[in-house]
Amino acid sequence: MRFIKYQLSAEKLCLGERVKGGRYKPSIKTIRYSQIVGALKHQFGVSDVHAVGSLEQFKVEFLSYTLKDRALDNSKLPLRVEFLTDVSGVVYISEGHIPKEKENRFDLVMGGMVSKGYGNCRLTKAGEIDMEKENDKEGLLNTRIPIKAEDERELMELMENGVPSKFLTNIFGIKKVLRPVLGYLFDPVYEHTGVYVLSLFEGSKIVSCESLLINGGR
Repeated sequence: MRFIKYQLSAEKLCLGERVKGGRYKPSIKTIRYSQIVGALKHQFGVSDVHAVGSLEQFKVEFLSYTLKDRALDNSKLPLRVEFLTDVSGVVYISEGHIPKEKENRFDLVMGGMVSKGYGNCRLTKAGEIDMEKENDKEGLLNTRIPIKAEDERELMELMENGVPSKFLTNIFGIKKVLRPVLGYLFDPVYEHTGVYVLSLFEGSKIVSCESLLINGGR
């Protein structure tokens, strides 16, 4: 599949992990499929877009703040939130999903803490690639991508023999999964509901195009 490559920049970005009941909210250090796809769907109203990204440079900072329980009119225990500043990265968006008049450069809101001024990103076009036709290398995955196995047999083929799902191969050109690092990404179904989807996380050892690998597989 063909993708448009964008350089991403942001002053403050909070790509929070989902931590149930915890008072410390870390930020992941990459751009997961579900996060960038969700932002693009919200921004442009597209339905079948595919996108991934990774961060190249950033600084880590922390913010502590107290939430207020309006019903009881009192304050809860303070939260400590990790966020990123001076962020630069790269994003790949499937071709044909960004309006032509905005294809070269557009702004996108992504991540958490939006009401506090976080998450404003600028994306600038930097080229086009076809992930299936790029040179393949062995290396570590630099992002998080859902496996989207069509059935249990396809999932077992991946787990036992390293054969990637059709989704991983046809969309992102992944040829082999040598050592998976597994986790779950939240896939929204409706506005307030969704499902968790088994996914490859950063650090998975794979054979794929250089664009999906840490430092290009070097």
